[in-house]
Amino acid sequence: MALAAAAAVWAEEPSAEMAVHASSAAAASMVEAIPAVSTSTLAPAVSVSTSMPVVSTAAASAILSTAALQGAANAAKAGIEWVLLASGTFMMGVDNSTGEFKDAQPAHQVTLKSFKMAKTEVTNKEYKACVEARACTPPHYADKSCWVWNGTQWIKGVVGAEFQADSQPVVCVDWRQAAQFSAWVGGRLPSEAEWEYAARSQGQDDNYPWGDERATCERAIINDPPFGLGCGRHATWPVCSKPKGNSKQGLCDLAGNAWEWTADDYHSNYKGAPSDGGVWSDHAAEGIGPASSDNPLSGYRLPPAMLSPKPEPSLRVKRGGSCFDTAIRARSVYRDNAPASERRHRLGFRPVMDVLPLPSVSSKNQ
Repeated sequence: MALAAAAAVWAEEPSAEMAVHASSAAAASMVEAIPAVSTSTLAPAVSVSTSMPVVSTAAASAILSTAALQGAANAAKAGIEWVLLASGTFMMGVDNSTGEFKDAQPAHQVTLKSFKMAKTEVTNKEYKACVEARACTPPHYADKSCWVWNGTQWIKGVVGAEFQADSQPVVCVDWRQAAQFSAWVGGRLPSEAEWEYAARSQGQDDNYPWGDERATCERAIINDPPFGLGCGRHATWPVCSKPKGNSKQGLCDLAGNAWEWTADDYHSNYKGAPSDGGVWSDHAAEGIGPASSDNPLSGYRLPPAMLSPKPEPSLRVKRGGSCFDTAIRARSVYRDNAPASERRHRLGFRPVMDVLPLPSVSSKNQ
């Protein structure tokens, strides 16, 4: 879809929503996307200097608008459906817990701005559109670098066809591949706080997206006796196969099917976690503040490689459980982690998109 066509799609949305796509779309497309993929294998893309030169308000606005339109076009091409989550305050995590939830404490108050989240986990078909555009690298289904379950143990091997249908979640993608796709569609990976807020139907005090009823195969694709792994299929299912398990906003599979990458580094508890719902990273920019006409490029959390020579952290947070996990791991507060380089046939992702106003543009040269 051309940029003009993407603009036409925008025109169908309420005026308040026309600015939705022009926030992290630009930052993600400009900086996070490019370092993740070798330029020798991809089509020419935007080049960004690590010195981040100062640009005028008008120039920055033009860059953001163009990048946002391109992201919207890519999202439409892939078939991403966005669901709006309203701003709000909620209590994240739990208190006085042991065992499975000991790293989900202390409970703490988080206030989030509105954002959009993909209705489904990214599917094989959607991800393929990015690969065909030469903006993403293929999932690791055939190169024997992905962890698969052979019936008795986890091994690195070839992923079976039972995971690769167009409508199933793409798996065997590492953290950088997930971030790359998210940037390509004008979004980013969700913060852990955003993910939990969505999985609790905009921060409600519920154990699962649908409420407090225990997860079973009626609502989630999990390891549920007597059905077994993947509710009897020993694999993921097509996304949105269990509508009774949707969140109250209509998001599918936030419990079960495939684990989902988030943007955050893994910390063993929530002591020191941000209260604004932002990405919790030991090497990310802090205190940037909201975007404004005075500082159009503020408010965007740049990728680690652009900010610090420190090495990439070893662990990232993943959420939601999978077709190979029991009900307790499908709980909305359950946390797990994996190396950013990990590829596993039960690990996928879904992007989010900021909802922020576009920087104002003066008709005069600045």
